[in-house]
Amino acid sequence: PARPATPTAPEHAASAPAVAEGPGPRTAPVLAAGFAARTVTFDRSVRSELFWLETDILDPRHVLLYTRRAEPRLQPREIATLAERHVAVVATRRAAAATGVPLYRPGAGTFALAVGLGMWTLAAAAAAVIRLAPPAPGHVAIGLSMVAPYASWRRFFERNRVGVHFDIANFDKAGSIRNAAIEHAGGVSVAYQWSNLGASPIETSCDPDVFFQFGPAYDDVFARMGSAFGRTVYSGYVTDHAFAPVRGTSAKLRASLEERGARFVVAYLDEATSDAPMSCMTDAEGAAIYADLMQRVLDDPEFAVVFKPGYPLSIDERLRGISELRERAEATGRCVFVSEGSFLTTQYPTMVAQAADLAIGLLGSGTVGLESWLSGVRTVFLNIGPRMGHLPLAFEGAGTTVFDSVGELLAAVDRFRSDPAQLPGLGDLTAWAEGRDPYRDGRASERISGYLALLLESLGAGEGREGALAAADAAYRIAWGDDAVAVRERAGA
Repeated sequence: PARPATPTAPEHAASAPAVAEGPGPRTAPVLAAGFAARTVTFDRSVRSELFWLETDILDPRHVLLYTRRAEPRLQPREIATLAERHVAVVATRRAAAATGVPLYRPGAGTFALAVGLGMWTLAAAAAAVIRLAPPAPGHVAIGLSMVAPYASWRRFFERNRVGVHFDIANFDKAGSIRNAAIEHAGGVSVAYQWSNLGASPIETSCDPDVFFQFGPAYDDVFARMGSAFGRTVYSGYVTDHAFAPVRGTSAKLRASLEERGARFVVAYLDEATSDAPMSCMTDAEGAAIYADLMQRVLDDPEFAVVFKPGYPLSIDERLRGISELRERAEATGRCVFVSEGSFLTTQYPTMVAQAADLAIGLLGSGTVGLESWLSGVRTVFLNIGPRMGHLPLAFEGAGTTVFDSVGELLAAVDRFRSDPAQLPGLGDLTAWAEGRDPYRDGRASERISGYLALLLESLGAGEGREGALAAADAAYRIAWGDDAVAVRERAGA
């Protein structure tokens, strides 16, 4: 579609850049997507939040990215990568100055809409008082606090003719404001599940029109959260497209360890630690896990470990107390750190897992464990730090898939290495993973991109919100099964 010379973006908070009047509306609906701007790549083997654009299904010329953060780490090379694909990007004031991507400033239309909505909110409150049914002061304050971001988002959607808003599930007030704005602008809100979820706190509820969920195993979790999806669309594990492309890199890593004598390799997938008051695992607890595994490398010349810190920038500081042990373990060539990246590591967990005989994750989250298992690797959980003994897996998998210490795990590994028949269930997550990905085919990003493309096509043909949703639902069911889409009642939205 035709694009304005300067794209436009919403303001308010780090979750949305600034908006203004633009040079003119687009001629066809586009998809606007939130973008943390951490890694820009279309290499399917490298971690990217743009995984849904790595297929050829969704035309990138119909996409407008906006930065969610005040200071994205976009480099000139990354901007050029997006420009080559004709993807438009807008940013906050500081981010635009840092990266050179366009900035769009608030205009008179946004201000007028905000003032009008504010006056309407106050008038409604006054009318309620006259009827002797005054609203609580807090409710009025909340309503007024939503006026400015709602006006900004709505003007953004209308000026850029955004037909679909797409983002990772946003479990906060800002997400609901955005969803309301796109609905009132005639568009569709779409969110997707990014991680494994076992608990269901109400503060993680959300209400998009469409929610891409890994599989039906999470239905009860999201229901207990109070989420009010218009429909649940089962996509499979969202980055399963990376499983095959990383195999060559995994094989090279494995070969390098075997050259140094390794015959059994474990992968430890660290999901970070912190000494902050609300942290699930302290730095000391995390370092102890590293130390136990490093010591085994020194004690056993046929044992190797690959560490993949989830947050590489802090790993040296977190392991400062065991630096001498780390140096000795790494000197063997059988202790390797995969920690490239700035915020998150650029490699997917599956790359490290596929180089190993056994992958190790933490029971508290389970996301890296799920990815490893879906990759075809035996996987176990450590129930250390954030004790999750209340989870069914902690009871059902004790001694085979869940361990309360590294010592218990290594003892089980020794039994398995001496005779696999002694412990055939080691790392077998079959029962736990049931329903978490009903497809297991590496095509989740294709399913997501296909649905999004159908929404844009139908909106462009004048179908309207409900017509576009019905058309996309019908096509998805034909392609992936009648039970692939579950339409929900929105009474609780």
